[in-house]
Amino acid sequence: MDPNAVRFDDLLVKIGGFGRYQKLLIFAMVLFLMGNTWQYYFTNFVVGKMDHWCKLPDIPDGFNETMIKEIMIPKTLNEFGKEVFSQCEMYDHNITDISRNINAHIWNRTHIIWPQNVTRVSCQYGWEYDHSEFHSTIVSQYDLVCDNDWMYTLPSTFFIIGLSIGSFTSGFIADRFGRKLTIILFTIVKLISITGAAFAPYFWMFLALRCVVGVATLGTYVTYWVLVFEAMPPGYRSHFSCFAALGKILDISLPAVANFVRNHIYLQLVSIGFVIPGLICILFIPESPRWLLSQERIDDFLTVVRKIARFNKSPDLENLGIIKPMVKTEIKTTEIKTAVGTKVKQNGISVLDLLRLPKLRKRTLSIWFLWFSYCFALFAMLLNIGTLVPGNIYLNTTLVMCVADIPSFITIYFALFKFSRRNTIVFFFLLNGLCSIIMIPLLKTGIPILVTILAVIGTVALKTLLNVCNLYTGEVFPTSARNVGFGSASSIGRIGALIAPQIPLLKTFWFGLPYIFLAIFPIVAGILAYFLPETKGKHLPETLEEAEKFGTHEYDNGPTDPEKCSSEEIHKEKL
Repeated sequence: MDPNAVRFDDLLVKIGGFGRYQKLLIFAMVLFLMGNTWQYYFTNFVVGKMDHWCKLPDIPDGFNETMIKEIMIPKTLNEFGKEVFSQCEMYDHNITDISRNINAHIWNRTHIIWPQNVTRVSCQYGWEYDHSEFHSTIVSQYDLVCDNDWMYTLPSTFFIIGLSIGSFTSGFIADRFGRKLTIILFTIVKLISITGAAFAPYFWMFLALRCVVGVATLGTYVTYWVLVFEAMPPGYRSHFSCFAALGKILDISLPAVANFVRNHIYLQLVSIGFVIPGLICILFIPESPRWLLSQERIDDFLTVVRKIARFNKSPDLENLGIIKPMVKTEIKTTEIKTAVGTKVKQNGISVLDLLRLPKLRKRTLSIWFLWFSYCFALFAMLLNIGTLVPGNIYLNTTLVMCVADIPSFITIYFALFKFSRRNTIVFFFLLNGLCSIIMIPLLKTGIPILVTILAVIGTVALKTLLNVCNLYTGEVFPTSARNVGFGSASSIGRIGALIAPQIPLLKTFWFGLPYIFLAIFPIVAGILAYFLPETKGKHLPETLEEAEKFGTHEYDNGPTDPEKCSSEEIHKEKL
């Protein structure tokens, strides 16, 4: 290689390093993430469950709605033994005949002795809804109650299906047509589908459009992330995600706005306003120069690089004399990588290879279960706050979804830099499972704040596991199979996320059953994690054979190779 050749990473340093342009990208990413996260979690409000009862017939003169409700709606016991009005049945009374025999001025429920053979029937005139918590949701719009009660979890399921589709389609489109165009395209699709879902006349249409929103949401997220990552100079790529994560604190705007806008149609339209800032930002951000270079669009590449240099107040690039050598080097490197990639693909490692060796097979299956349990528990909680955590949904969402981010930043730091990977994973999985178990007896106390506190603690544990499990998965699999291992684990995790929205339906059998499932999977995951090898401070495996020996004395006492150093050790060396 030409000793005077300069790579693109060197060019980034020359044109300002972590300058104003990179900071602008992170700022745009924070604005974008706020609108994106809304789409994940505002189903708690758009699809919020509403108390309901059978719609009453016309009210006779002298009676009010409360009196007719007492006459027509039977009482039943809820899961906690409290007497409440039936949500799906009514008495088969002739209200006109009853009103003739009751003095409305002195009436109360005890004045009526119901016949033993009084008939109960399903709601004859539709349903009435309690509007104290929500003015309207899709539950009231499409009557997703009683026999159709199981349908209210489908919007979250279809949204997650869309996320899975978006993760595949966005990569292809972004590599073919560019990062900027892909972000603009998916954002426009998202705006149109959100608007369409808000006014969807049929439930199936709402589901289809929420699936499209999911496709566009993850499509824009992945592509925006790549665009920012490709513009970061060496030494900052592992840090920019921490800066962007601070944008999650802005998610507190969701429950605040939802508390003010309690109509689900208006709330969906308001969410568009949080998407538009990200779209406006991308219109003023140039295409990724790294992608332009990979497409050999040299003139466009040079134009973008000059813009970045001027914005970062760097010297004139023409005087640096590094562009042309760098272009030749990068194009040549790309050609070499393409040739090597083709060869690797021909002799590629598949998921089945991870299951061929006995120790690696056990670790692979354990890591898959860890990802399944983590995604299942996290999405089950965050998508069902209103049904799993009693009390004020607006306050609970603020605490569980937003406030939990603050202590999670602290726990993530200690988990990554102060404690071992394995013990951290074991501890936080068991902590989350224990919180879910303790929730069951606390639900009967009638003190919802106790359940909310446990939900916050459990969520902090899960958000810590997000970072630690990602890092551990990348370290435990060998270099030759790291993409396959990480990709397969992520796919298994999506299965957990896909079934997570259905967890509240288990309350039909017993109110504590959802929490049992929320506890079992994390606890088993924590036990399995205990038998996994430690990766902190270890040399990372390169081949399947090394991965099989990883964690043994034979491997640990082998020759030291700095290129195989764990990500934490690499970080220390850079410092």
